[in-house]
Amino acid sequence: MKHAITLENIQYSYARAPVLQDITFSVTPGDFFIVIGPNGSGKSTLMKLIAGISQPDKGMVKILERPVHSYRRKNLARQIAFVPQSVPIDFPFTVKEVVLMGRSPYQGMLGLENKEDMEKTQQAITFTGLAHLADRKMNQLSGGECQRVFIARAICQEPSVLLLDEPTAALDLSHQIRIMDLMEKLKSEKQITIVMVSHDVNLAAMYGNRLLLLDKGRVAKIGPPQEVLTYQNLERSYGCTLLVDKNPLGDVPRVTLVPGKFVPK
Repeated sequence: MKHAITLENIQYSYARAPVLQDITFSVTPGDFFIVIGPNGSGKSTLMKLIAGISQPDKGMVKILERPVHSYRRKNLARQIAFVPQSVPIDFPFTVKEVVLMGRSPYQGMLGLENKEDMEKTQQAITFTGLAHLADRKMNQLSGGECQRVFIARAICQEPSVLLLDEPTAALDLSHQIRIMDLMEKLKSEKQITIVMVSHDVNLAAMYGNRLLLLDKGRVAKIGPPQEVLTYQNLERSYGCTLLVDKNPLGDVPRVTLVPGKFVPK
């Protein structure tokens, strides 16, 4: 079986300061792969390297067994869709117009949409539950609604892999679950490989079938949630006291932050 994503001995620096070092791992097609780790551990940089936005100093990134830099931009956009951490929303486009932008990898030089583009746009809007907002301006939407619009635009690209950088950041609890359930639906119904960054280790435990724990730009641990989310791994990486037990909802770990006032002196 081909790997959806392969990273081989990746190194990357900003102004000679190492950000990622000796990063090697692969993602199997159909994985719900979640990257976790402390602030500054290199998670967002890793996503940009996979998306082909940045180039590593050393090593190689492959998409479907092919070096990412060997793809033409439009061909790469047919394989990977990337939803970044933040996207400006103060533009006067409607939801339907923004989602339709996801069809650009399939359009000619004039960028004119055809019947298929419109059908794919409507399908993505319906799939993400945005039909009632299709004609609404983006600057009239809530944060959770905007996030679903950008995911719908990514779906319109018909990618093999969907990359998301903290898609639930700054969302309330109900919108977090809606986004994560939508990712699970994409994985199961459309067979899209999901790779996302999350700061919420409990959401990662409940949804990810494989996790990558980054620490100081290196792979601290990779594997299923039960192997990655141990108190030894997490306390070593995050530098705080944690309680890890079994989640009552299923056979996955549950992580509880232990405030200082509860730590034995």
